[in-house]
Amino acid sequence: MEIPKDKLGREINVGDYIVYAQRAMSSLWLDIGRVVSVGSKTHYASEIPFIKVFGCREYWDKPRLKNKPGEITCFNRVVVVPKEFVPEKYLQLLENKA
Repeated sequence: MEIPKDKLGREINVGDYIVYAQRAMSSLWLDIGRVVSVGSKTHYASEIPFIKVFGCREYWDKPRLKNKPGEITCFNRVVVVPKEFVPEKYLQLLENKA
């Protein structure tokens, strides 16, 4: 299995904190999340790597944890960030999600 790499060429591993681009309806967002699994799936005889992420999105005054992990296959919209860069209000939601 090919190990997925972020926009900067760094490996994406379980437990990593990431910032990633999302699209909801006609709006674009930058979400903060934590990688819960890394894998691959077969699509038209090709193996496609993916990551599953528990993400948080900022709603008006505070971040909210999404209901279930999302799947990302487009890694050029992902950047791995050190835990120290993640705001405390996000860490509290994501800490037990990997």
